[in-house]
Amino acid sequence: MTVSPSGSIAASVRSATPKSPNRYTELSQIVTRSGLMRRRYGYYWTKLVAAPIAIAGVLTGLILIGDSW
Repeated sequence: MTVSPSGSIAASVRSATPKSPNRYTELSQIVTRSGLMRRRYGYYWTKLVAAPIAIAGVLTGLILIGDSW
């Protein structure tokens, strides 16, 4: 073993070992290739439009029901 300029034997051993991709990298590549990370603009717009409509519907219903409790 040789001592690296930084004085660390472990650093020289780590640099000598071949790097293999870890499981996360492999999974990330599979997910990206299959298109699962692609943005779904239709989903976002549906939620953006449906939420205020639902809130307005609930508020309208409460106003129409009035004090009937």
